[in-house]
Amino acid sequence: MNIVFLRHGEAEGRKDTGDFVKDDLERRLTQRGREQVLTDLGRFDLVVSSPAERAKETARIAGRMNPIIINSLSTHLWDGDWESVDSCFVNRGNISLHEMYDEINGIQLAAVKKIKEEAMRETEELVKKIGKDEPRVLVAGHAMFLPALAEAFALKDGNSRDKINNLVLGEGESFSYFSSPR
Repeated sequence: MNIVFLRHGEAEGRKDTGDFVKDDLERRLTQRGREQVLTDLGRFDLVVSSPAERAKETARIAGRMNPIIINSLSTHLWDGDWESVDSCFVNRGNISLHEMYDEINGIQLAAVKKIKEEAMRETEELVKKIGKDEPRVLVAGHAMFLPALAEAFALKDGNSRDKINNLVLGEGESFSYFSSPR
């Protein structure tokens, strides 16, 4: 499958209602953020997104359809120990995975591995449901998490992760990965 990973565009600042998770998930794209989203990515057979409003908006603009929401694409809604992994991803968009991995501890690394593998499995299950041999999939999400998810696919395929681990995604930027079927 051809997977296009797309970071959301510029988002509004957080409101401070006292509920950090809710405040973060409700952040919408700014006008500039909507303009940053790529619209020339072609057609997709499947569009998935983080449950964060800014990622869903990005998916709708670029994918031209409503996305299927995968909760594990947002550390806040992941069923596991999200506090262990949240600090690895939140507000860390301008560093590479390689740099992040150098800074985190073993518990955080284990949580990152678990959440990215869960998101990969959920994506693969959705792809199986569409029943197409070589589907194009758009995954809209967040800066640090998209390369981590791509890394999970690369490791599953037995590919090198060096290029992915050194990638830094700016707002509205994308990259493609081709994953072999299981």
